[in-house]
Amino acid sequence: MFKYKAKWVCKRFRQKQEIDYDEIFVLMIRIIIIKMLLALTIKYDYEVEQMNNIIIFLEAHLKEEIWMQQSLRFEQKESNETFLTCHLNKILYELKQTSQEWYAILKVYLIFINYQRIEIDHSVFTHQNDIIIAIYVNDLLILESNIFNIKALKLQFAKRFQMKDLDSIEWYLEMHITRDRVKQTLWINQSTYIKRVIKLLSISNCSSMKTSMHHRCQLKKNVYWKSEQWVKYQAISEEIENYQSIIETLMWIVCQTWSDIVYAVSKCSRYSTNSTLDHDLAVKQIIQYLIDTAELRLWYESFKEKEVEKAEFFEYIDSAHANCLNFRRFIFNYMFFLWNESISWSFKHQQCISTSFAEAEYIDKCNTVKKLIFLIQALKEMKYDDSNMNSTIILADNQATIKMSSNFVNHLWVKHINTFYHYVQNKVEKKAIRLKYILIDQMIIDDLIKLLKSGKFLSFRSVMRLVEHDISE
Repeated sequence: MFKYKAKWVCKRFRQKQEIDYDEIFVLMIRIIIIKMLLALTIKYDYEVEQMNNIIIFLEAHLKEEIWMQQSLRFEQKESNETFLTCHLNKILYELKQTSQEWYAILKVYLIFINYQRIEIDHSVFTHQNDIIIAIYVNDLLILESNIFNIKALKLQFAKRFQMKDLDSIEWYLEMHITRDRVKQTLWINQSTYIKRVIKLLSISNCSSMKTSMHHRCQLKKNVYWKSEQWVKYQAISEEIENYQSIIETLMWIVCQTWSDIVYAVSKCSRYSTNSTLDHDLAVKQIIQYLIDTAELRLWYESFKEKEVEKAEFFEYIDSAHANCLNFRRFIFNYMFFLWNESISWSFKHQQCISTSFAEAEYIDKCNTVKKLIFLIQALKEMKYDDSNMNSTIILADNQATIKMSSNFVNHLWVKHINTFYHYVQNKVEKKAIRLKYILIDQMIIDDLIKLLKSGKFLSFRSVMRLVEHDISE
């Protein structure tokens, strides 16, 4: 027996703004908040359950007046053989405002049952009994130490909405999450997604790579290296679209788990408007590396207080001097750790021109401290007051930057810097953060700003919590 499902969808491309819809904002929890919640799960041994709304789009009512044609082969006519037109009362699939209207209904219901939305991220709700609910469109993550409280909440949801109980979290946003309650460890893996992508790209028989990019690789805009010289190249539209599609897929993998390919993917993404043969080869090398390391897992374990002077939050920050042949701007990167678990990383070009390493890292600290304050505020709103800003450490390998952040002794170095970037000094004065010097060899995020040889690359990869097996065994 064959069973088929049919959905009546709208032609959203025919909707007109301010007539058929006003706002189309879709609220989705940030990836960094998801990883923060997983770190909370390991630290406090939480239960993590998942629910899904089956008919999300029939729950919400339309604010706008929308008319649409009847479904094909199911038309009804009036007595004079004129076709009738449908007046929509509820949301249907593919309407632009669908997800926003669903969130509005869900928010009202959660507030009605005494849940409070945190202001730092409107996709997270908390309750006095310490339950945390995280929303990603129609998927709900529920965290609490008492499984009976979670079951009671699920029954409440089942009375109001048509929900599907997915039990303990295993799959979330293409991430496979496994957990060992005895060893207090958690693993995040994307091997299934990576293998599916590789199969779609028809690149299943590539030779393996020990690093994501060769340590001598050089890329330039609109040219490629041939016969000991740079040759101009203009890609056709089909090649550009294919290249951009691959980069988009790799970006998703980078954001989720694979911090060790941040540098390689970011470097290739700069040339997506006109990819040359060199750029295609570099992307292929990244895919070759993913084939060989598809089983890598992001590893979370119970917090060890001996790490980094008992800090709750700590962050590595580093810069690289204008090593791009086209843009010639400083590169800055950072990696956040919460209770020794890596939850966020980034690699970007600076938007302004810096004249020294000290100035570049001083500006970088302003950008990272703002994100750090965001994370700390999120924890506080979720009622984790023990995670205070006084236990936050920023690790840097530039002593001049640390001194500039503490006082303006070296006036000639900072007098031309925009006042906007002195935000970090204000936080240091208030003892909201601490700056600590570490040796260059201990800067684990070198992998994010420069190309390394295989030995050092693999060493840094394990420190960034990417492993192939349970190292606690």
